[in-house]
Amino acid sequence: MAKKIIVAKKGMFSSGLPKLALQIVAALLTLYGIFWWRLNARVDKVFEQIQMMTTASHGRASFSLNGDIHIARISIDTPPGPQGVMHLRMGKLTFHTPGLWWLTKVAFTGLEGQDADRLGVTMTNFEFDAPQLAKENSPLGLYSGALFEADGCDSASWTRADLRQMGLPVQDSIATVDYRELGKDSAELTIGMGTPGAGRIDVRVGFDAVGIKSNPMAAVGATLTAAQITFHDEGFIAARNTWCAGKAKITPEQFVERHVQAVRANLAAGRLQADAPLEQVFRGYASKGGDLLIQMRPQAGFVLANFGRYRFEDLRQLLSPIVELNGKDPVLLALGPVTAPDPVENDAAGTTPQSTSVTATPAATTSNPAPVATTPGAAANAATTTVVTAPKMQESAPLVAYAGSQTGDVAATESNEYALLRQAVGQDVVIRTTNGTTRRGKLMHFSNAMLDLQLGPRDGGILLSIPRQSVRDVGVVVATAPPAPAEEGIPDAKKK
Repeated sequence: MAKKIIVAKKGMFSSGLPKLALQIVAALLTLYGIFWWRLNARVDKVFEQIQMMTTASHGRASFSLNGDIHIARISIDTPPGPQGVMHLRMGKLTFHTPGLWWLTKVAFTGLEGQDADRLGVTMTNFEFDAPQLAKENSPLGLYSGALFEADGCDSASWTRADLRQMGLPVQDSIATVDYRELGKDSAELTIGMGTPGAGRIDVRVGFDAVGIKSNPMAAVGATLTAAQITFHDEGFIAARNTWCAGKAKITPEQFVERHVQAVRANLAAGRLQADAPLEQVFRGYASKGGDLLIQMRPQAGFVLANFGRYRFEDLRQLLSPIVELNGKDPVLLALGPVTAPDPVENDAAGTTPQSTSVTATPAATTSNPAPVATTPGAAANAATTTVVTAPKMQESAPLVAYAGSQTGDVAATESNEYALLRQAVGQDVVIRTTNGTTRRGKLMHFSNAMLDLQLGPRDGGILLSIPRQSVRDVGVVVATAPPAPAEEGIPDAKKK
């Protein structure tokens, strides 16, 4: 009897399971068909709106089980403008969504009210053709992902076909944009572009915005938390140097020098110049390629919406950008306005004075330092300080006193040559910049390119990076006793 029951159950499964499977498959195919139809209808509607403004076409749309949407063979031609007609072609456009369930809800109910913690776009095998723009040097290579890809060569830019002629094993060019929420009040945006086998550029921006998870408009008041740009070379630099050197009938090493000079000239045309350490790092990248990293260290509270309101010099201090090549010691992104060298006054013997003795008296308590007037009587009670002019630092009135500590005491300073500040790490210093500002704080880090200064609580308590070329004069805070009363009747003397 038990055997018959087992046989009966076996027969039930053997006859019912395939039927059930077929029903499930049929239901899924029906759902897929409806979903595919809805998806293509929505894509068609979007392109109908685009066609009202310009010429556009596309192939069939499809989707993956992970929620990605694929649209094949996209072609868009912009209306004629100052730069002519621009043509955009893509082998495939992929939209990355949070998942298939999210995509199903959007397909049938629309985007209204649909929360997404991750969205992205990938353009595969893209081609961007702008005849007028192709005549101008671009700071970024569209397909190579290289920085200043064509400066110094007889071409302003290169196409995918050009990269193949250089001997590079180029694959499909890919451009990506990806947005991810890292928490209820923080998010990250990444952008990438390039061609495997040639090179790629990646940009990552992190920011905080209160309530961004529930209110996307909160991004308007977002504050920057991190930002970096990475140029990945995958063989383009060496191929470019050989290619351009061959056309100019020079050696690759000679082309690198020509390339660096062309970049320098293009920066000068924009009233910008790089300092020697930065140019040396770029020369290494232009010679041998590798990974070139530009990293920002934004000060707390830097609002992205205010980016365009800051002066270039202010941005350098607020973002503290550094440049690093292949993991070696970073240098400051010291890219600033072109300035003429300061005139140097010679003494009667024709030599340049390197130091001078001055006398310093405590100044009245103010929020900013001021030059200190001295008199014979005051000089008798003042500390004498030697001021050494640092190389490449502007001539200025010696920085001898600073007022404004929390206790109201006046702190005298002993001026130092810039290089000697290496021994002052951990001490309080005063820095007067070429912008006319004065900063006092603890010297946390010293390098030949910049200083990191920890400001006091009354100045926000932030870590401030100051480029060396922005330092006008410097001083280490030293303990000083209050001056003895001067004799009555002498100007500027203090009375008892």
